[in-house]
Amino acid sequence: PSVMELAAHLEQQMPAGETLSPDVAPEPVVVPVPTPAPVALQVSEPLPEPEPEPEPEREPELEPVQPAPGNAPYDVPVTAVREDRVAVVGMSGRYPDAENLRQYWANLRDGRDSVREVPADRWDMSRYYDPRPGRKGKTYCNAMGYLQDADCFDPLFFNISPAEAEGIDPQHRLFLQEAYRAFEDAGYDPASMSRMKCGVYLGISGNEYSFLLSGDDDQEDTVATSSSNAIAAARIAYFLNLKGPAIALDTACSSSLVAFHLAQQALASGEIDIALVGGVSLYLLPGTYVRMSGARMLSARGQCRSFDQGADGFVPGEGVGAVVLKRLSDAEADHDHIHGVVLASGTNQDGKTNGITAPSANSQMDLFRSVYDRYGIDAASIGYVETHGTGTTLGDAIELDALSTVYRERGVAPGACAIGSVKSNIGHTSAAAGIAGMHKVLLGLRHGLLVPSLHVETPNELLDSDDCPLTVSRDLRFWEARNGHELRRAAVSSFGFSGTNAHVVLEEYRHA
Repeated sequence: PSVMELAAHLEQQMPAGETLSPDVAPEPVVVPVPTPAPVALQVSEPLPEPEPEPEPEREPELEPVQPAPGNAPYDVPVTAVREDRVAVVGMSGRYPDAENLRQYWANLRDGRDSVREVPADRWDMSRYYDPRPGRKGKTYCNAMGYLQDADCFDPLFFNISPAEAEGIDPQHRLFLQEAYRAFEDAGYDPASMSRMKCGVYLGISGNEYSFLLSGDDDQEDTVATSSSNAIAAARIAYFLNLKGPAIALDTACSSSLVAFHLAQQALASGEIDIALVGGVSLYLLPGTYVRMSGARMLSARGQCRSFDQGADGFVPGEGVGAVVLKRLSDAEADHDHIHGVVLASGTNQDGKTNGITAPSANSQMDLFRSVYDRYGIDAASIGYVETHGTGTTLGDAIELDALSTVYRERGVAPGACAIGSVKSNIGHTSAAAGIAGMHKVLLGLRHGLLVPSLHVETPNELLDSDDCPLTVSRDLRFWEARNGHELRRAAVSSFGFSGTNAHVVLEEYRHA
């Protein structure tokens, strides 16, 4: 992003024994010393608080590349938040070719590709499809991982009139249904939820349905609330009389995983006693495809070829999912069924990069380091990472570089950590991408299996080095615990094109 940061980076790459000439020495010394070194030392060591964020103290993004200095600022708070663990006690979801999580797991286990041609009930793709990229008003991608019966809804069950339901964005309706099912999976009678300090955190991006309704005079009186994403999060709170915050948030592709992190923080601070976290995404307008094709974001082959050397973009996907969270101590005291335990989570922002949608390898590395250091996570204990893995040339390369760099410097053995992306099965579900990956990992922990990531014919060249700690999970195999730990561990990443990144570490649960 800047010449000064480039100069600092070049200085870091110099061999340790090399001596700078007097003519060269002053300039690199001036660049890093005034800002990063004093701030990192003054802020990280004296503070006794449990949650000091290391990111702001080291402004130059390239500073964390140095292993020794990069680890020092996190020494104090390593164990400060290790007891703030959260349990997943309920979950539900719908994804392409899967009406529930049981079918979802069967598809993942069997390596099923659930991407199809865009159905006619969405729009007439023949009017917009042209395989030649760059055609104005056209899209060169005609594939989608879509939800069947996304328009079906029982309004009377939720005390909504049929007339009002027709004006409600189907994303709202889908999340309302899966949220209710997630509470059922957790074993909660809806009547018992009244006045409970339950927070609702929903990742949702876009409201295309409002554009479909525009011009329909019969619906004008319902659009004000029916297309509001704030209402999307509030409907389940209204129906069950929940008293925690109801928050809809949009950080693009990382929305639902950022929502997950905020829910964990609220539970840890005691602001709420239970949390509902979810994400939902539908594609209803052909214009979205046209615009993404204009930006060359989509795959011409109609496949998310995550971490394949021939990756050429992503395929849009749809999905809706929800999880119910409680503090682990409360869940054990209440004898809840526990699907998995959240060990750590964190978020950060790319800041200024080469373009507002361009990802930053340095920010991703900084996020991994800060999450593992703040929560005392041994990277070598993580046997699988559900990556963001969109199948774009730039995104895959940056994610592989960032993850392999951090894992290599933390002693993860070559090929020891498996990676994959559910986008290769169902497409990129945008705001629901994080929750889709979360469900995949939780189901894998339950069954003790690593499922195949699809469409990898020739692995990305960054995976070829002899010391690369990552390997793509291409076959169904038993999931073993790593590095002497008895319990399986996994991580989930989501990186929004807005620059907001999220990373979560999960562990399987066993009764003591």
